[in-house]
Amino acid sequence: MISRLILEQVCDVETQLLLLSQFSSGFDNFSLDLSRQSGRNIGFDSNIAALISQLVLQDGSFNLQDFGFSGSSIGSNFIVPSGFNWNDSTSPQSVAELLKLLSGVPNLGGLNLGI
Repeated sequence: MISRLILEQVCDVETQLLLLSQFSSGFDNFSLDLSRQSGRNIGFDSNIAALISQLVLQDGSFNLQDFGFSGSSIGSNFIVPSGFNWNDSTSPQSVAELLKLLSGVPNLGGLNLGI
């Protein structure tokens, strides 16, 4: 989806590369959050998440309307999901082992896994 969005909605290649870099760095940061290496809470903005279903219209075209948020409003409705899947005594080691294993897997799309 992000490839299509960048290729169809952005004209010049420099801006396409800038957007791709920003998108990718978001996943790098999220990876650090998931592995508890960033010190930040893990969550999402509920208002932004609710807009995802509105991005593509029924005919398959992109919805180009103003969704009514600015960069400064992102995170103002931050939700930390309930539940607990992190064990302080075992998870750091198992995550480190998984990340080490994944570092040898070819073609992860250049995704930095926080290693």
